[in-house]
Amino acid sequence: MKSHTAFAKRLLPALLVLAMLVSGISPGAKASAEAEIEASYESDVATLHVGDTHQWKPFADHPELQVAYRSSDPDVLGITSDGLITALGEGEATVTATTAKTGEYDPAEHECFIVVFSSADGLYVSETASYFYYQGVKYRSGVLPPDVERELCLTQEDLRVYLQDYLYPYQNKIPDRTEAALTAIINYGADYFRHNFKFESVPGLAEDAKEDWMRMMATRRGLCVSCSSMLCYLMYLAGLPSMIVETPNSENRAHDWNLIEHGGYYYNLENHVFLHYQYDRYVLPPFSNATAAYFPGNIYGCWYMHYPVAGGSFGPDKSVSSMGRDLSNSCPILICEKKPNGEYTAHFETIRKDDIPVCQNGTPVTLEEVIYRSMETGDGSAAGGYGDQANEEAVPLFTKANHMLFGEIVGMFKTLVLPDSVTYIDEQAFSDTDAEYVVFPDTVTGIEADVFEGSKVRILFGNTDVVREYAEKYGLSYIQTDLP
Repeated sequence: MKSHTAFAKRLLPALLVLAMLVSGISPGAKASAEAEIEASYESDVATLHVGDTHQWKPFADHPELQVAYRSSDPDVLGITSDGLITALGEGEATVTATTAKTGEYDPAEHECFIVVFSSADGLYVSETASYFYYQGVKYRSGVLPPDVERELCLTQEDLRVYLQDYLYPYQNKIPDRTEAALTAIINYGADYFRHNFKFESVPGLAEDAKEDWMRMMATRRGLCVSCSSMLCYLMYLAGLPSMIVETPNSENRAHDWNLIEHGGYYYNLENHVFLHYQYDRYVLPPFSNATAAYFPGNIYGCWYMHYPVAGGSFGPDKSVSSMGRDLSNSCPILICEKKPNGEYTAHFETIRKDDIPVCQNGTPVTLEEVIYRSMETGDGSAAGGYGDQANEEAVPLFTKANHMLFGEIVGMFKTLVLPDSVTYIDEQAFSDTDAEYVVFPDTVTGIEADVFEGSKVRILFGNTDVVREYAEKYGLSYIQTDLP
């Protein structure tokens, strides 16, 4: 999980150049003369306390490079030949790591702005907010029109792969823009991030979440905040709005994920699934009226929009509580799955009575597959340990959200809803039903042993011990319809 260390003090902005050595792209690299684009970056900074000393190795992924370190003010900061920074006196200083030109890389330089309030207090290291250079002018990510920024990104190998090998082909063959973008991102994640990037933190660094994707590209590692930032940026390049959501801070819970908009509905999107590992199949519902009101006070903390698109649905006045819609008649769900050829696909389907949507392999969607997801509630069993972010505090929150969802959409599946007039259920009462789900009213006080013998019933919905105990005794799933 990402660190939620409080920022102790904030300073005036200072500029620093971030080198990108991924696949040989450096800050000094130039695009073609026609494009007049530079793949350089600068950053504003704020500060994060990191202790008395700080080990800084911005070129650690390239041990073959000879790196020279220096401090702009040796009376304030000392730095050794291997990048160990020490506070020596009060003041502000910049430490620099420089590499010479080699046969593979252009000369490159990283700078880190540090403040020492007192040598006893230790070091305060910058967080970054990155900028592109375009035609000699500095721009923040997302300010340039998406088509211009896409041209800029073609100068960076990692993003060029995404644009040329994934996004453009999918946009040409998939009519729905959001489906094309998500399909491109999930395949890019499967074929590229999964094999080239590590799901781990960068010790001692704090990045501005809005541009954390750039640090992720430079270091080839990152946790949830980096992944959610990257997903937002990829969505922006695809011409679609997205945003990061941050949970309220607590001792056990800290996580960032994404929201996307499609057709006026809003969906939770777990960024790690798309960028680092994928399930073979998962189904995501939109916010409902009930969950939109529930999430902000229980799960969502502060949130902020990234890379807004003209005409997009996200804006400064948009709140999570305004994103819900009535799901009682239809529910447009997002289905993501792996096809036999190994390629992933993302598509939207609408659940309607007597018309249950199916995945690409022809398998009908089941009620229990339609579920709000967050890696916070994972069981830690994902391949490679990438999903090991489970915590007990978040589990009951998402459990209740899913119960609320099921209560709204259960009638769209093969469901038998019993009226309030039913108080007792006799033997074999529903043995010939083709329903898979049964909703019990609170008026039911007794159920005979073989009520569902020979039926297809799998899940019982109710809110009484009678229903819960019956389900447990006869091996049926039980979903409580109304949690206290």
